[in-house]
Amino acid sequence: MNPLFSNFLNKRISKSCNITNRYMFNELFLLFTNWLSKKEDIILINHDIKASFFSFLCRINRMEYNDEYISFKYSDEIVDLFLEMKKITMSYGSLILHEKGRTSDDLLQVVIGNYEIIEDIYADEDVNEKDLTEYE
Repeated sequence: MNPLFSNFLNKRISKSCNITNRYMFNELFLLFTNWLSKKEDIILINHDIKASFFSFLCRINRMEYNDEYISFKYSDEIVDLFLEMKKITMSYGSLILHEKGRTSDDLLQVVIGNYEIIEDIYADEDVNEKDLTEYE
């Protein structure tokens, strides 16, 4: 792990409390993973999701992904989740997620970049099985 990032994670959120950025980030990650665990139609494709989520929190390596299905189906829930995360960071006295230009689209990009729809994965297998049975 980058030493500067490690120092940032171990830094206290404010002078008046002993809670670190790492503690807050882990709480936000738990909220995120709990939300994802309730979704039956998407699966994890990137096993380094925690690093990706922390990058989202720190606005590092922002990528542009596009998945209309995930965007359409989960955009309202992502907005609600993002607003809940903002409340949590504000309760700790942190301005993370409150920067100018920060929106729930950033969180949506984390989902799209690290998860796939289950139907999409099995759709390719169905096509291959049909192709095979046609030639028998």
